[in-house]
Amino acid sequence: MMNATTASTQQRPLLQAHGLVKTYLAHGVQQSVLSGLDLTLEAGEIVVLQGPSGEGKSTLLNLLAGLDRPDAGEIWLKGEDLAQAAEARLCQLRRQSIGLVFQFFNLVPTLTVTENLQLTLSLCQRVTHQAEIATLLAQVGLTGKAAMFPQQLSGGEQQRVAIVRTLLQQPALILADEPTGNLDRNNAERVMALFVEQVRQRQGTLLLATHDVSLTALADRCLRLENGRLRDD
Repeated sequence: MMNATTASTQQRPLLQAHGLVKTYLAHGVQQSVLSGLDLTLEAGEIVVLQGPSGEGKSTLLNLLAGLDRPDAGEIWLKGEDLAQAAEARLCQLRRQSIGLVFQFFNLVPTLTVTENLQLTLSLCQRVTHQAEIATLLAQVGLTGKAAMFPQQLSGGEQQRVAIVRTLLQQPALILADEPTGNLDRNNAERVMALFVEQVRQRQGTLLLATHDVSLTALADRCLRLENGRLRDD
């Protein structure tokens, strides 16, 4: 029989953020970016985050990834408070549970496409076969690019490598900041279809920040960030 503690753990959302506050000093003046923001993400859902430029979407993703810390508030991922976790633990969580697709590709320039992917897999201690890497590369239109170095690829191709890297990691939570911003329409549609397929199959969670209104059709929920807080859109 399932006890109360087990049931409570299973019903807990994947991520909960409460009362997030973040300010930055700009030209000697404190600028408020997030003002008591709350967010809940359930396992298995796709959420699109929209809002005007400069309203704090990237700031929010950085906080949820443990790349920055809030001035106030809590961020609970799988029952663990990221806002209070030590840096070593945050690094471990990013390897094990959080996948990042940001606007900077962060590929190692001296490694080939395959070597970049294998490096990430070794860091998150996940074993995969070359066939799986080849299949995902083909699905994002990068057949024949596995032995190339990042500087031999276009910006859009490097973005697709970064997306494959995240999908191979198989994290519980994917945080994506304009993942299709460097892609043409055909490749954007191909990549997003793969994102959705992989997230649905693994019951993962995707939080996608974008200005592309067409991507809202893929979402279970759409949120809008304005004046430092979220609202259903």
